[in-house]
Amino acid sequence: MGHMGKEVITEKSGDELMQNMIGDILVGLKAKMIQPVMNENAEIARCLAELRKNNQSQQDKMLKELEKIAEAVQNLPMVILTAVRDALDKAGGGNQDGF
Repeated sequence: MGHMGKEVITEKSGDELMQNMIGDILVGLKAKMIQPVMNENAEIARCLAELRKNNQSQQDKMLKELEKIAEAVQNLPMVILTAVRDALDKAGGGNQDGF
């Protein structure tokens, strides 16, 4: 019976050693292969967030410029009519009522 107890202790010790080795391998695997990929993914995510922020800023600027252009286009007929009226007045073609 003493012989069986020694085998059980040796087997437990071997299993424990194997588990420790597997644990060490997994820790090394994470440090050498997984963590660099995770770090790179975090950097890519940061760059994408910055790109989105810059794009949003540019879109906001473009929208403001488009609004200015739209306002100018809406006012254009009035500017043209005013210029034609003023030109006619200078040329003496306007009537006495100012129209």
